[in-house]
Amino acid sequence: LVSNAADAILLTNTLAEYKVKPKAIVGSGGGHADPSFLKAAGKNAQFVFDIVEWETDVGKPGVPAFNEKFKTKCGYNPAGESVDAYVAMYVLADALERAASLDPKAIRDALAATKLTTGPAMVASYDAIEFDQTGQNKNAALCIVQINDIGKGLERLTVWPKGARHSGYTPVFPAPQE
Repeated sequence: LVSNAADAILLTNTLAEYKVKPKAIVGSGGGHADPSFLKAAGKNAQFVFDIVEWETDVGKPGVPAFNEKFKTKCGYNPAGESVDAYVAMYVLADALERAASLDPKAIRDALAATKLTTGPAMVASYDAIEFDQTGQNKNAALCIVQINDIGKGLERLTVWPKGARHSGYTPVFPAPQE
């Protein structure tokens, strides 16, 4: 479902009010990712899936430290766009070092030859940064999260990519029908 926060809240709460129990609700960012959604939909949001660029619980080395530094500096958790910008700066710095020149062709060739699998840029949810002939990252992937309570109240838990899954969490599908 593509929606703004108000629509996501209204739809989720209306389904619950009328006791409609789909096997899954899958949002695609927007309203389902807005912090107001979880607050306003409350327990009705449990088991909802959402597709986003990135989530703060991505289970990869360096993510907790990155989150903490970002939140300390900015006062809020990083969003997917913030992570994309952070990763892009590391990719560019890596390419500039390998190009050893400010010549545009040398930089372009270094970017084209990028293959990162470790380092600060790998807070991304995918396993590698490597570009195809069109300049697209061959490994880029979105995250799927599920809203559930695993002991700290409802929260957004990364379920895919599997390598970035919230530690110890198994997604619930289909949603319980009782």
